[in-house]
This record gives sequence, structure tokens and C-alpha cells, in this order.
Amino acid sequence: MSEEKRLDPTPAVMNTGETFRAPFPKKWAMTAAFICMTLGLVSCLRPPNLWSITHYLFDYRLGFIKRGLLGELLGLFFGPVFSYWTLAGISFVIFALWLGLFMEFTRRGARCEPRVWLLVALFFISPGFAFLVHSIGYFDHLGLVVLMVCLLLPIRAWAFALRLALCVSMLFVHEGFFFLGFPIAFFDVLLRWPARKRGYGVFLVFWLAVMMILTVWLAGLHLPAKQQAIFNAYLMEKVEDFKIHPNSPRVIFRDGEKNVEATDVYRETTRYRVSFVLGLLFLLPMSVLGAGCSLRLLRRAEPPGLRRKLLMAAMLYASFSPMGMHVWAWDLWRFDCWTITASLLTFIVVVTRSGMTFEALGCPVRVAWTLVAVAVFFSYSDAPLFDGEVRHRPPYNDYMGKFERLIDKDEPFWKIPNP
Repeated sequence: MSEEKRLDPTPAVMNTGETFRAPFPKKWAMTAAFICMTLGLVSCLRPPNLWSITHYLFDYRLGFIKRGLLGELLGLFFGPVFSYWTLAGISFVIFALWLGLFMEFTRRGARCEPRVWLLVALFFISPGFAFLVHSIGYFDHLGLVVLMVCLLLPIRAWAFALRLALCVSMLFVHEGFFFLGFPIAFFDVLLRWPARKRGYGVFLVFWLAVMMILTVWLAGLHLPAKQQAIFNAYLMEKVEDFKIHPNSPRVIFRDGEKNVEATDVYRETTRYRVSFVLGLLFLLPMSVLGAGCSLRLLRRAEPPGLRRKLLMAAMLYASFSPMGMHVWAWDLWRFDCWTITASLLTFIVVVTRSGMTFEALGCPVRVAWTLVAVAVFFSYSDAPLFDGEVRHRPPYNDYMGKFERLIDKDEPFWKIPNP
């Protein structure tokens, strides 16, 4: 028997125990999910900003740098000169690819519990999804594509190798993937890992060690400051109909320590500290809702022991790991919204892998919907958010008004943004 056949290919390996099956109108849940998705897209869609688009121009022509892999690959097919709309089109394709993979993953999970579509609907009306739509063009979305591919792969030897290759490659696109996608992929494999097969544990330790070492190494890479003018001039030669963002290339000339020092300048302001507290009020209700439900299901599905403790620790890290980016960067509301996304995606992973229904949460329906209402209320409150330079409000509050102005033809939408 081959090695692959000896490995368990089943997607769910948790001890589900007794589950409760209740009839549920699946088509209504799917309809609610698609309506909420449409609302999020309509409210927050915009052309990619020049900060994110400038990152697509980074490559290895002037030396090995962090975040240069995607630009090097794009240069082989679309370069050497890029149009704004070419790069914008690529970013929209990446987002659409992630959305399609996410819906396919949800469809598979809904075979056991159709009400997972209601959970997806909650995600689509959350600021987490709203910000993902708002930030089309960022490398975060490519990380989400890698994450969804990892979630859809089976538990086999070749799939382990492919996961490792995809995640390592994504670090060379953006080292922040260690906080913004990898923890969920790692938790998913741990959740599906057959407890009696020690070879899986060796892979998990190796996978985590490789990702940590590469993240630290890439975060420390930077070009000498004297090359900044040369690098900027090189980038300007690669654009056709837009201007590079003047501050975007700075990340190439800062290592992790200098980036933390630059962030500390913002942390010393009272405005930043107040906004950080407001940001916590903004993200905690919905994030705690997702993480709390995940903990509840894990406690019911797994017997007491070391495995359950490891799963709970990995689940909490997967749910709140984006907050670790606050150490390296100053755009608070971006990572606050990412935390909401991570916690809800982790909950969806737990539901789809466990095969348990929502009744297993042991929470009355009225209490559950009350918690959801409270979470949504806090998420769309008017608490201002601060990214280190500009005060923001949750994306719906900003961009719903913009969409109304677009309907009235007061301003064009499909135009190249200013730097």
C-alpha cells in the first residue's frame, strides 16, 4: 500500500459525539448570504489605491527584496511597463478568485449544517468583509486565495507538500501572511490531523518552524537608503498612465526594527491611544462571538486531553493573530477588521470540519440572535478609527454615502485615484 493511501483522506476527524439534526430551509439561508454579499460589494467597492498598486511594481531587478515575488512574476507576463487598469484588473481577479473559493468551501461545509450560510451572511455584513472589499489591491487578498486553497486540499502527503510550497511562496509576496492567513491554515490541518498518526505532528512542527524563520528573515531585509532615489526612478519607468505612491516604496528601505520605531512615533500620541481603545470596542464583540462559539464546539467535539488544549490554543491564535500586526504597522482599523475576518473564518472552519449542528452550541436561539445583534451594532457604531494619520469610520459609514453620490453622478467612480 502506498504512503498516500495509508494517510486518512477524510476532511473531518473530530469526535463529534451526539449531534442534532433539524430541518432548515437552506435556500433562504443562501439567499440571505448572497444579499449580504451584494450589500458589502455595492457599499465598499472602489478602484485600488496607488499605495497598494505601487507594491505590484516591486521586483528583484535591483537586488533581492521583500515583497518582490509577485512583481517579478507579473513582469514575465505583463511587463516591463504596466498600466494602472492592468494592475487593477489583476487585483479584482484575485479578489473574485478568493470569493469563489470561499463560497465553494462554504458549500461543502453546508452539507452537514445548512445554517452555515447564515454564518456566512453574518460575515458578509461584518466590517471584516467590508474592509476586504474596500482594500482590493492589497496583497492580503492573494494570501486569502492561498488560505482557501490550503483549506480545500485533502489530508495527504502531496497536499502537505503543496501547502508548504504555497505558504512559503506567499511569504515572499508579503511577510505579513504569517499573521493574516497562515494561522487559520495551520489550525485547519491540526483540526483534521488523525491523533494516532505521528507523522502529521512532525510536518506541523516543521511547517511552523519554516514559516517563523522565513518571516523573521524577510522582515529584516531592506535596501540601503542610498538606493532609494534609484529605486524610485526605476519604479517610475515601469508605469504607463499613473504615478507611484511616494510613501509606498519606503517599506523596502525599512527592516523590522526601523518599522517598529516608525510605528512608535504614532503610539506616543494621545490620539492613537484613544483610537486603539475605540478600535477594540469596534472589533471585540464580533470577534469574541466567533471565537467563543468555536471554543464551545471544540469542547463538545473533542474529549479532554492534550489534543483539545492544542486545538483551543491554535484556534485562539488563528482568531486573533492579525492583532499582532499592530506591533509592525500603524493602520489600526485595517488589522482590527482583519481580526473580525479571521475569527469568523475560523468559526466556519470549526463548523464545517466538526460536522456538528448549531444546536451543539447549547445556546438558545433568542440568545444567539441577541448576541449577533449586539455584535453588529457595535461593529457599525460611529466610533472613529485611526490608522496613524487619518481618522476613519467603519467602511459602510464612509462608502454608503459615496455610493449615493455616484448614483446621483456627482463624482466619477472608475478613475485613477490620486497619490
